[in-house]
Amino acid sequence: MTDQAHPFDLMIIQNSDKSRVLTIFDNRWGMFLFPYRKMTVIDQGPEADQKELSYVTGCLAELLHTPAHSIHAEMSLRAFTEKYSVSDKVSKLYDHRFFKVSVDNLNEEEQFELAGTKFKWWRISDLEADPDTIAHNSEIVAAVKNEVL
Repeated sequence: MTDQAHPFDLMIIQNSDKSRVLTIFDNRWGMFLFPYRKMTVIDQGPEADQKELSYVTGCLAELLHTPAHSIHAEMSLRAFTEKYSVSDKVSKLYDHRFFKVSVDNLNEEEQFELAGTKFKWWRISDLEADPDTIAHNSEIVAAVKNEVL
């Protein structure tokens, strides 16, 4: 394991009735994941969290092709998790900021595409049963279920 944590923002977007969460198809991993970006501000504290919230809102506006004012986000959890990196074949420490998000007038079809990005809505129970998610992201889904939503 390295001493430096790998910092990522995870965006947990709920549909209007809060029964499903949005994922995007990640070509590198060949599976659906929560939208994520590498953190720009790794400091801790309210000011750092607010800067990161602005960054996340901008990223989502671009990804979802929607105005930033239609995105309602709040940081709900910061967690450090050690897990095995399949791509690097070593154990790594990850620093995750989880943002709970709702978006006005977002497409709620089970699957849709925007500008070449594939999106899919999932119930948490379906993510918990999905073999790819179990293999690569079960701890993230558990944190979302138990601490974010």
